[in-house]
Amino acid sequence: MFKVIMPKLGLTMESGKIEKWHKKEGDQVETGDVLFEVMTDKVALEVESYNSGILRKIIRFEGEEVPVTEVLAYISGKDEKIPEESSVAPKEEVLERKSPSLEESSNGLEKGNLKKDVKENNE
Repeated sequence: MFKVIMPKLGLTMESGKIEKWHKKEGDQVETGDVLFEVMTDKVALEVESYNSGILRKIIRFEGEEVPVTEVLAYISGKDEKIPEESSVAPKEEVLERKSPSLEESSNGLEKGNLKKDVKENNE
């Protein structure tokens, strides 16, 4: 089983948008075949397969913005089992993470005690 990931195609690349899949699920893939096109912030590039096998499961689709190194698809032999984590939650189910506030990130120190603790540590 081989994972197809979003490659880092430049020093500053953090994510890429899948423009087009050139292969579909069930297609035979050979090393060097173009799998998909990705749009970075600067250019569109074709991404080739590093492995041979069958494109068993595509989990990220055209038009999606995907972080670098995230799994996009799986290539394997005909009878290999695909990992259960190979499905992605619909966008509606993805929860946004809340950034901690100053109070939450100060390890329980209250605003009034913060100056006092800093002063005591400097004495």
